[in-house]
Amino acid sequence: MIARSAQCLLSVWVAVTGFATGAPAVAVPGSPDQRSGIAAPNNDDRRERRAERKNDRQRADGKKDDRRAKSTKDGRDGKNERDKAADEDRDRLQERRESRQDDPRLSALDEDDADDADGFDDDDGFPPLIDDDDDATTDGFRAQQAIVRLKPGTNIDNYADRHDADVAAAIPAQNLYLLDLPGAVTDPVRLGPLRNDARTVWVELNYGHQAPEGRPGRFFLSATPVSPQEAAAAEPPAALGIADAWSCATGDGAVVAVLDTGIDAAHPELAGRIVAGGRNVLANRPNTSDVGNGIDDDGDGLVDEMTGHGTHVAGIIAQVAPDAGLLPIKVLDSDGVGDAFYVAAGIYRAIDRGADVINLSLGSTHDALVIAEAVRAAHDAGIVVFAAAGNADRDLPPEYPATDRHAFGVAATDANDVKSGYSNYHARLLLSAPGNDVISAFPGGGYAAWSGTSMATPWVAGAAALLLEMNPNRTVNQVGTRLAATADPIPNHDPRYDGLLGAGRLDVGAATACSD
Repeated sequence: MIARSAQCLLSVWVAVTGFATGAPAVAVPGSPDQRSGIAAPNNDDRRERRAERKNDRQRADGKKDDRRAKSTKDGRDGKNERDKAADEDRDRLQERRESRQDDPRLSALDEDDADDADGFDDDDGFPPLIDDDDDATTDGFRAQQAIVRLKPGTNIDNYADRHDADVAAAIPAQNLYLLDLPGAVTDPVRLGPLRNDARTVWVELNYGHQAPEGRPGRFFLSATPVSPQEAAAAEPPAALGIADAWSCATGDGAVVAVLDTGIDAAHPELAGRIVAGGRNVLANRPNTSDVGNGIDDDGDGLVDEMTGHGTHVAGIIAQVAPDAGLLPIKVLDSDGVGDAFYVAAGIYRAIDRGADVINLSLGSTHDALVIAEAVRAAHDAGIVVFAAAGNADRDLPPEYPATDRHAFGVAATDANDVKSGYSNYHARLLLSAPGNDVISAFPGGGYAAWSGTSMATPWVAGAAALLLEMNPNRTVNQVGTRLAATADPIPNHDPRYDGLLGAGRLDVGAATACSD
C-alpha cells in the first residue's frame, strides 16, 4: 500500500531566517488583530482538554498506551544527568507539551470543518495576509517591498505614513510588517531611510523564491504519475527499517506541520490525518489548496509545475508515521513560488498551533533574517525543524534554512546510498535520506513518483514524529543527535563529499529501537 511506499520530495527555494517568540497573529491591516494580536489560550484549559483526549485514546488502545508508558519511563530513567542544561530544556519542552493538552485545534478535521477539504480552516481568527502579486525581480526580491521589525509600541500607521508606504501584511505579535514602498527598491542601500528610523529594529528586502525542482535546466525535476497498482506495490526503501520501527511507535500524538503548496486533505492516504489549525497564508491568491491555478505565475513557460508538491511530501511523512497528525500550511503557490515574509508567517503559524515537527521542503540561497528568526523561535519552542538541502549539486552558496544552526538539513541519496546527482551537500547537514523516484500521494486521489531533496526531507520529519511519540520529553537537539547517531554510514563512493552528506543515511528502525 502507498502508506508504506517509497516517496520523493522536491526542495523549494524560499529564504529563511530566524528568531522571535510569542504566538503569531497574522492580520490584514486595519483588522482588530493587527494591533492587539491574539490572546494566548488558557494553559489550564488546554491541559485539561488534552488530558481528556489522551484518556479517550488510552481507553481505545490500551496496548499502545502500555508501550508508550514503558518507553516514556525508559526515557526518563535514562536521562543524562551530566548535562543539567539539557534537563532544563527537557522540562521546559514538557511544560509546553502539557500546556496544550487536548487542544481542540489539534483534533482531526471533519469534512465540514475544512474549506473544500483543503485542510485550511480560514474562519479561525487569523485573517489572510495581503500580497500585491508583484513579480520578483531577477535578483530574487520583490521590487517594491521591504520587511521591517519594529520596536514594541510603534504605531505602524504613523510609521508607514512617515515613509510614504502601505502596509501589505502584518504579523503583529512579532512586530513584523511587509511594506509596499512608493518606488522600486533595487538595492538594500535604498532601505536607508527605514533603517535609520529609530523605531526600526531591522529592515530587509522581501525575497521571492522558487522550488529548484521547478526551474528549467539541468536539474528540472517533475512528478511522474504512477498507476494505483504500481503505488500499491511500492514499499519504502527496506534500508530505512520503517516496518521495524512500527513495533515501537507510529507517530501517535505528534503533529507535523507541512509548509508547502498545500495538501489534498481528501486523498485516501491522508484523510483522517489532517489536524485543525492549518492555514493558507496566500489566501488572496487563486489557489487555496494543492491545486493548480492554470497560470504561469513565475513566467518560466511552465504552468503549475509544482502542483501536488505538498501532497506528495505529506504522503511521505504518512508512510513513516501513519498515526501522526498533519498540519497543512500553504506558503507556496502552484509553481512552487513563495517569499520570505509568507514563509516566516507559516512558521509562526506552526508554532502557535502546537506543531512538534516542521517540514520545510523549500529553501533559498538568501539568508533572510525574517525566516532565520522564525526558525530560531520554533527551535526555542521545542519544535524540530527539517529543511531540504537543495537541488543544485553544490555546497556554495549554502542553502537556507537547511544550513541554519537552528534547523536540520537533509541531503538526498539513491538506492545505493550514493549522493543523488542533483543534491546539494554541506558540512552543516544532519544526514541524508532516499530522494530518487519516491512514490507518494498526488492530488485528486492519484499517485506520482518524484525526485529531489524535498522528497528526502519528509522521511526524516516522519522519523522525528516516531521519536517524540516514544518519549515526548526529548529536546530538539536530542532528536537530532539520536537520528544522526543511528544513521547508516554512507560508503565513500566519492571523496569530494566526505563529511558533506551529514552523519549518514537515515535508519528509522535503528533510531526507534524499543530497547532504547
